[in-house]
Amino acid sequence: MACMLQCPGLVGHGWPRNTPWRQRASLPSHVPVRCAGDSKPRAFLGALVLVTSSAASGASAWAAARVRRWSRHRARPARLRRLPRWVAGGFLVEGNSETTKLPSEVSIGKLLTWARKQEFMKVHPVLSARASQLSVSVPVEAGTPLLGVLEDGFLFEPEPSDGEGVWQHLYQAARKQHPDWWALHLAIPLLRQSFSASFTSPIWQAHLQSIPLRPAAPHLWSLEQANELQYVEIKAALKTRIEALQTFHRDHISPEETGSAPSVLELGRAVAVAASRGMEVKPGLRALIPVLDLIGPPEATTCAGEDTPEPSCHFAMEPSGGPGGRAIAIVTAARDLRAGECLSRDVDACADSLLLDWGLASTSRRDDVSIHVGIKKGVAQSWQVSALRELLDLRPGDDGGWVASARVRRSSSLRKALDPKLWVAARILGCSSKAEALGADWDVRSREEMLRAGLDGVSAAHRRRALWVLKQAVQSALNYFETSAPDDEEVIRLTEDERQRVAAAYRLGKKQILSDVLALLDKADAKVARRRASLEKETSLPAVVTGKRKSTKGKGFG
Repeated sequence: MACMLQCPGLVGHGWPRNTPWRQRASLPSHVPVRCAGDSKPRAFLGALVLVTSSAASGASAWAAARVRRWSRHRARPARLRRLPRWVAGGFLVEGNSETTKLPSEVSIGKLLTWARKQEFMKVHPVLSARASQLSVSVPVEAGTPLLGVLEDGFLFEPEPSDGEGVWQHLYQAARKQHPDWWALHLAIPLLRQSFSASFTSPIWQAHLQSIPLRPAAPHLWSLEQANELQYVEIKAALKTRIEALQTFHRDHISPEETGSAPSVLELGRAVAVAASRGMEVKPGLRALIPVLDLIGPPEATTCAGEDTPEPSCHFAMEPSGGPGGRAIAIVTAARDLRAGECLSRDVDACADSLLLDWGLASTSRRDDVSIHVGIKKGVAQSWQVSALRELLDLRPGDDGGWVASARVRRSSSLRKALDPKLWVAARILGCSSKAEALGADWDVRSREEMLRAGLDGVSAAHRRRALWVLKQAVQSALNYFETSAPDDEEVIRLTEDERQRVAAAYRLGKKQILSDVLALLDKADAKVARRRASLEKETSLPAVVTGKRKSTKGKGFG
């Protein structure tokens, strides 16, 4: 279950913030949802249990600061005590003092000086180094070519018969064990450049000067830093990536085979560099490109939590546009650039991928939040469980019940913001009979028709109950975060630690999605209430006065 992430030290317990510490060992990891102001909710609503989608962080620095502030002279809660060494050993980095260390302005300046001397590269004179970024020293008009690199300077994934046997074997193992993890594939030739004494390239010896000592990718964060993310789904993905790196290193990299073998931390560093800098030069083929691959997403040009500018550059591959029909990578200005503006390009990545590969946070990219709705055993009516099992992919819950998972996303339309699964679950759990929930012709309607129906055709009372179910689901997911939105905003504003700022901005983005969906649900509920009140007012008058007949059927919900 997402509410109890089984990863040593990477905690994600699904306890509400107000649950006493001593009770957490004996209580289940989810609580029944009750209707506000009603001590005896209807049985068909009492069947709903919300299982956390974004469980509280167990090692949040913000939570630890609050505990120290208010309980300075008391024993610290168990989950905030120092973790045993074997727990922290599950991460590639131990301790909490590591910070991201990007290439310096001096090293990038030296790389530009070297690049301008190479025959396979064309570097515009206005390009200069600014902190760890490339920038333009004077204003540049849109469409101006800024950088061109022929394929002679690309570092590709190795060909099947290319290179030394040991490194080729390592690459083949990566392709076989992780066929879709292209960053691991590209990390192998990058490691070969660093660790193979018999295979060195002057091009890549120069390029290695711009490789960050500590990339920003979160699999190189410490345990405490990773727990600041709070969202269980991303911590599960992070746990999977770390375990995959450790397993691959243990099974395939040893000093006996590779001489001066890279450590698992160095393997993780190479994967982080490949993931954030790899450029698609052919369909399905990535490469590292000197100087050009320093141009990253626009979020890299600002601090986490700040407004993200539009990409300043456009990257394109011309398969035969270079001399002799060779492929060439070209970067042009996507818009008019100001003097001193850093270069950035558009990357096709959602918010979660941006965090995992670049160590960056964004509140403007496509994003969603997982929600897990539990059906309590012995409380839900048998027809409800049967209907939900027919229409949704339920999995067994910890208490003998069932759990349905769905997602909510950023959208101006409530219909698009919620997965069809959530609409179906709310429609069924908000009714006392199958005919009322699914209609009299439910037995002849297909599963696809049921999922597309939303709340179409239900009565106003049924619609309000279904909206209540949905609001409780979203609100419960929001409540399981360890910190509030104002807490996160204060961290972003005050902290000097960039990783802590990124974690706060990332979890704040998830909370904003949930808050926006809640606002849409409240708006829809208020609309139904107004419509119902207006209808009751009209029907209280004789039909000869209004000229209308009383209707018992609800209108469709868009």
